[in-house]
Amino acid sequence: MNQDLNIQKMADLCGVHKNTIRSYEHRGIIKSYRDHNNYRRYPWQELEKLKTILSARSSERG
Repeated sequence: MNQDLNIQKMADLCGVHKNTIRSYEHRGIIKSYRDHNNYRRYPWQELEKLKTILSARSSERG
């Protein structure tokens, strides 16, 4: 079984909408790959990268 995350799990764990994940991916900030069903999958390292980015952005704002 693949332990990488789908887009909904990534969004839930980061507290953001799926469109936010897609936006970061489109800009090349995080990377995904497609599984055999053509769904996006994210390695755990990408979750940690995204959490770091979101935390930095949050501290900039407030």
